[in-house]
Amino acid sequence: AVNGRIASSMKKYWAALSNGEGDVSEVRRFRRKPELGLLVSSTEDIKKISPYNWRNMGCSGLTEQELRCLLVRLGEPGMPGQADEFKKMIIARLGTKSPTDAQVLAMCSPPGA
Repeated sequence: AVNGRIASSMKKYWAALSNGEGDVSEVRRFRRKPELGLLVSSTEDIKKISPYNWRNMGCSGLTEQELRCLLVRLGEPGMPGQADEFKKMIIARLGTKSPTDAQVLAMCSPPGA
């Protein structure tokens, strides 16, 4: 529920970054990280990702906010089986500790907002 709340509040922000709108360094970072591209890709496009590219997906350099949004996206119906290993990596990275209400509130807003 927490991850879903964060993901839905960030959806417009991810779309804006993918369209080149917003802080220049954030747009550049978003475009450089194929993992972040998953947040705005269609399910059909995600299914076309090669097994090689799935194996190269990683959590390095991603924020907790981004990881939580990715977990929601990869949990949607129709995701390919190749995404499972990346999902497990995200779950391991996030750990079992739930964020505080204040942390959740902060993750529901774009960085620097």
